[in-house]
Amino acid sequence: MNKENKKRNTFIVAFFTLLSRLLGIIRVRVISSVFGAGAIADVINFTFSIPNNFRKLFAEGALHVAIIPEFSKLKEDEVETQILHFQLLTIQTLISTVIIVLSFIFAKPIVNFLSNFTDQNQLNLAYKLLPLFSIFLVFILFSSYFSAILQSRNAFLIQAISPLFYSVSIIVIIYFFTSELGPVSIGIGAIIGGGLQFFINYLRLKKENFKFRLLFKLSGVHIVNVLRKWFPAILTALIGIISQQVAFYFASSLGEGSVSAFSNSLIFWQTPYGIFFTAVATVSFPLLSVSTGEKLNQTFSDGLNQLVTFLLPSTIFLFFFRKEAISLVLMTGKFTLENTIITSKVLAWYLMGMIIIAWYNFIQKLCYSKTSEKLAFKVSVLVMILDVLTTFIFIKNGFKIISLPIANLISHLIGMIILLVLVVKSELTNFEFKPIVLGCIKRIIACLPLLLFCIFYQSLNNNLWQFGSSLKLLYSFCIYFFISCGVTVLMYKILKINIF
Repeated sequence: MNKENKKRNTFIVAFFTLLSRLLGIIRVRVISSVFGAGAIADVINFTFSIPNNFRKLFAEGALHVAIIPEFSKLKEDEVETQILHFQLLTIQTLISTVIIVLSFIFAKPIVNFLSNFTDQNQLNLAYKLLPLFSIFLVFILFSSYFSAILQSRNAFLIQAISPLFYSVSIIVIIYFFTSELGPVSIGIGAIIGGGLQFFINYLRLKKENFKFRLLFKLSGVHIVNVLRKWFPAILTALIGIISQQVAFYFASSLGEGSVSAFSNSLIFWQTPYGIFFTAVATVSFPLLSVSTGEKLNQTFSDGLNQLVTFLLPSTIFLFFFRKEAISLVLMTGKFTLENTIITSKVLAWYLMGMIIIAWYNFIQKLCYSKTSEKLAFKVSVLVMILDVLTTFIFIKNGFKIISLPIANLISHLIGMIILLVLVVKSELTNFEFKPIVLGCIKRIIACLPLLLFCIFYQSLNNNLWQFGSSLKLLYSFCIYFFISCGVTVLMYKILKINIF
């Protein structure tokens, strides 16, 4: 992949991830407006977190790090590529069957074990939603698998567009069918959205001559290579899932609205993080998999610096305008001022750790690209233990819901430092910290005017956000947003920082 193709693909992924995140914000606004941020919203957010975490095991992160390197190496061998494809389809089908059966038969014990809900109405709703969200998960498993193959062939457009259909489906179904279906409408919308993602990615994959066929003979060097990478990737993802489910468990025990504050803050945090980390990591990972020596060093250093390029100004702006953003998007209908304040407190701490978490996850990508899965797994175990312990300590000391992001920040900071030092020593030859350090300093200097501008804004004590979502707040937010973008782009140009 040459530089121009890399730039184009990065832009494609970033642009459509941006659209997906914006639609996701609209989706959250619709859900919050209709169901508020109380008991029902807590159940919706909690129940969806269960299959959403499982997709990290059998789709997206864990799956992608296992199969993209192997399919990238097999580009010229069509026969072996098809055999591996059929074998992986078989594995995904078996996994999907187990998920569907378990979610329909054991919905009650699963919900009872993973949550701390005591209200029977909340539990009954969770029992209904879990099987529906599990059907959605199955569609996403296959869709993510298809998109991984497309990425290995440098085909990024369709796999970047397809997630848009998920949010659109939920918004439409809630808008037209909530009066008849109630909260169950979200589950129906998720199934439709997941199904559309499945078919769109599959149709694009068919153009690459990939068919849907099962092959139960799971032998051969390539499937073994994938499984060797996939298993430790699953273990690493499982550690993250356990950590997040524990966080949801803690949140469900901290009073009504805590789960929603935790979940909603992640939506805003994941908007810039999802856009820019996804763009950088998606395009860089295939390059990391096939690069060695100086090219590997350059790709790795460029990735870390690109993350700072995008995420540092995003962190600064969203930190100072977090109340405005939350109020603009969510503070309507049943979503109250108190909900906005609580969510903003949680979001503030998550924003402080955005670049740290991005670097931590990008270094893990490097580990998987260079067969250092055990190292990634060991560090992820340490991060999970630190996260759970510090969360418990902070909750016991009265920090309540902000215990979760503070613990998350501390544990990932320690994990990132350890991972960076160990990976540099074990995987990268002739690696130098100097380009990264100088690159970070340059970007910090470039963002100083933005920081001063945001501090000036805060000194004005503009309380428009307290009155909820309105056109006036929208206009104000957009003006400050575009001014911030202009200041940042100007400084990047002056200091010759290439956005791509």
